[in-house]
Amino acid sequence: MTKRNDTVESINAGNAAMWAAFNLGNELCKELGMRSDYGAMRDLTDGDASQSEKMRKYRGMFKRITQAELGDICELTQLHGKAWGPTHLVALSRLTKVRERRKIAKLALREGWGLAELQRRIRRLLGPLKDATVVGRKRHIDLMSEADILEQINGLCLIWIRLNMQLKQTEDLPAKSGLALLPKKLREEFIEAATLIAELHQSTEQRLKQCCD
Repeated sequence: MTKRNDTVESINAGNAAMWAAFNLGNELCKELGMRSDYGAMRDLTDGDASQSEKMRKYRGMFKRITQAELGDICELTQLHGKAWGPTHLVALSRLTKVRERRKIAKLALREGWGLAELQRRIRRLLGPLKDATVVGRKRHIDLMSEADILEQINGLCLIWIRLNMQLKQTEDLPAKSGLALLPKKLREEFIEAATLIAELHQSTEQRLKQCCD
């Protein structure tokens, strides 16, 4: 009998969430096409940058993950007792080859990797050059559009804010982790930068609302 790390309820909920994200990606491709700009996503979410970013990722995921792949993944979550969610699918979709995706998904679920480990292994498979190429292709910025520039800044701020939140979650752990691993001066500089970036995010959000009004 397979020893379960996660409850049946959490596994079923994760599978349902993955199918919902997959179907949303499908609907976005139908409604906006495969290459619509980021502004179209913002229009759908009434200017909600966080939701726009999530929708962009789900559409990108749908372009690569097939229905059959997702069905296999859901079966593997049941078999190995490990709950996955949409973020796992988004991470997996960074790999362009079906064979690589299937192999790493099977290994990840069998070994019970967490999301961070899955992302680390995928980055290693991509390598520095491929990784840089993927990042470089994410969006094309219109340097004559204030809204486009603000959206780019806002997206970068959100990445930093999410990282800061993840690092803060380690503060109560008994072992040294997160920011505690950094030298004191570097840690202080990071905290100062995080404060400024949070203010920048708030300012860009306000300006974006003005641009959309």
